[in-house]
Amino acid sequence: MSAVNTRRHNVDKIRNVVFARCKRWLAVALSLKGLLFAGGTLIVVIPLDSWIAPLVIAAIAAASELTMWRSDFLKGVAETVQRKLDFEDSFGWRITNADLRDVIARYAKNLPSLQEKSASNYFASQDPPGAQRALQNLQESAWWSKHLTESMWKVCLIAICLLVILCVILLLISIQTISDQKIQASIAKLVTSAILLLFSLTLLRSMVGYFTFSKKAEKAEDAASKLLAGSSTDNIEPIKLWQEYQLARASAPLLPTWMWKLRQKKLNQLWQDYHN
Repeated sequence: MSAVNTRRHNVDKIRNVVFARCKRWLAVALSLKGLLFAGGTLIVVIPLDSWIAPLVIAAIAAASELTMWRSDFLKGVAETVQRKLDFEDSFGWRITNADLRDVIARYAKNLPSLQEKSASNYFASQDPPGAQRALQNLQESAWWSKHLTESMWKVCLIAICLLVILCVILLLISIQTISDQKIQASIAKLVTSAILLLFSLTLLRSMVGYFTFSKKAEKAEDAASKLLAGSSTDNIEPIKLWQEYQLARASAPLLPTWMWKLRQKKLNQLWQDYHN
């Protein structure tokens, strides 16, 4: 791994730059979807006699889809860098200079910020590259993913429940206290739009995605632990486990930076104290 030390740029930072851009585009996409919901609700509740409103709504819808596509594309690039970084740290398979220079040229603006003399040290394992280190790295990565995604699907579930409860309360209040049928119809349309917000903001899909990946990460962690407990030094099984885990991670929703920051200190301490 000494050749890695000669790099001018830190691969962890390169990956983080691409993930950060991906998350910014996702934030824009979700903001546009929220704006689309607000505009659609306004048209439903307060019918507007204008030809401009549908065009504006259509433009926002198109922009939200394009920005979401851009976010997904960048997620694929970041996951590719992460996948290669996993294998480099685990097995010593060095990331080629061609791969790095293309990513840096396309997605990094501030080159000095990517420079670091020390090599990337993403995992805690001190073993040399090989099957043992690969399994330790997989065990660590899967354990982190399991807990972070477990927290995220619970956050999504709470948000969904609160939105549904709010809709039910709004409906009950309108039925019991409002006699004007037009106002009741408007409130019913508003509630329907709010429920559709679950799908437009991908809350429901994200909750299922986080939950699914949490379970797959747990299985990967258990499988790595079982192999570590054995005496096999073959690379085939660790490679298969890593590939299955990486495929599951690539198809899962993005983890927000705030969740990682929220749990980083505690999970780091727990891993240091209890991973053996």
